[in-house]
Amino acid sequence: MSRILFVATSPSSFILRDIRALKEKYPVQLLLFHSSPKWKAPFELIRHSVILLVSIFRYHLIICQFAGYHSFLPVLFGKIFRIPVLIISGGTESVSFPSIRYGNFHKKLLGWFTAFSIKSCSHLALKHSTLLEYNYEYDTTQPSHQGILAFVPDCKTPYSVIFNGYDENEFTPSGEKLINSFLTVAAGIEVPFTIPLKGIDLILKIAADFPDSVFTIAGCPETYSPPDSPANVSWIHIHDQKQLIELYRQHRFYLQLSMSEGFPNALCEAMLCECIPVGSAVNSIPEIIGDTGYLLRNRSDSELKNLITRMLKTNNFTGSEARNRICRNYPMSLRKNKLLLLTEKLIYPTL
Repeated sequence: MSRILFVATSPSSFILRDIRALKEKYPVQLLLFHSSPKWKAPFELIRHSVILLVSIFRYHLIICQFAGYHSFLPVLFGKIFRIPVLIISGGTESVSFPSIRYGNFHKKLLGWFTAFSIKSCSHLALKHSTLLEYNYEYDTTQPSHQGILAFVPDCKTPYSVIFNGYDENEFTPSGEKLINSFLTVAAGIEVPFTIPLKGIDLILKIAADFPDSVFTIAGCPETYSPPDSPANVSWIHIHDQKQLIELYRQHRFYLQLSMSEGFPNALCEAMLCECIPVGSAVNSIPEIIGDTGYLLRNRSDSELKNLITRMLKTNNFTGSEARNRICRNYPMSLRKNKLLLLTEKLIYPTL
C-alpha cells in the first residue's frame, strides 16, 4: 500500500482535516518541523535529514504544508530518490510586505529556500488562483505585483487550485447573537506584523467611535491586552475548538480585514455559524463572501468607520445566507475528492 509523509510546522486543525481525508485511502505519517524559536531551525534541518535518510524509502508521496525551510529537505530528497513532492500553498510564500516585514520573500535566506522548494517540487496545490499571480490594490503602500510568479518568475511547476473545505455539521449556529457584536480571530498577535496583517490596527482605531458595539479579538496569549485598547474591545485566549465555535455563535458580524489571505479558515467557519461577513478585498475573500456580506475596498480606518456605520443602520444580510454559501461552495467532501484525485495522479502517474 502507498504511504504518504506529511510535513508541516504545526498540527493545525486544517492540516489535521487534510490528513484525515488522506487516511481514508493511504497510511499517513505527520512529521513536524519545529522552527520556533528561530534558533531551532538549523537543528530541525539536521533532525529531518536523519529521519528522511532512514525512512524515505517507506513513502510514495511527500506532502508539505506551505513552502519554506521545512520543505527544502523533502523536496531535495524527493528529487534525489524520485519520490513526488506536493506543496500545498497557503499564502505566506506568495507575498512580500516590506513595511511590516511579512512574507517569505521579505527575507533573503527564507526566500531562497522557498523558491527552491517551489521550483523543484512535483506539483503545487494552491488554495486560490491569486496565490500564483495577483495585482494587489488593497494597500497602496505595498508592492502591487504579488503571487508566486512575482518572486519566482521562472517557476514552471505544474499546479492545481483546490479550495479549503469545511464540515457544515461541525460549525453550526446556536442561540441568540449579541447585538452589534464583532469578532475577529488571529493567532500570533504577539508577533509584530500580525496586528497590521490581520487589520486589527484598523479595528482599534475605530472601535471607540461605536461605544454601543463590542469588538472581540480572539486568539491572543493569556493575559494579553494592549494598554491603549478601547474599553469596548475584548482580548480572548482560545483554549480549544469548542470555545472558538461558541464565539462564532455569539457574534453577529465577523471581521476579516487582512492585508492578505490565501483562503481564510476562520472567515468560512464563522459564516457557517451564521456570522455576517465583513472582509477586505484581497485574494479569495471577495469570492468567499460573494453577495452575503460586506467588503472593505481599501485599507483605511475612515472607510471602515463609514462601512460599519452603514451596516449598523441598514444591514441587508442574514447569517443564514452566509452559511448556505459556504455549505454550497466549499464542502469538505469537495476538497477531499480533489486532494485524493491529485495524490493518486502523483503516486501513479502512468494510470
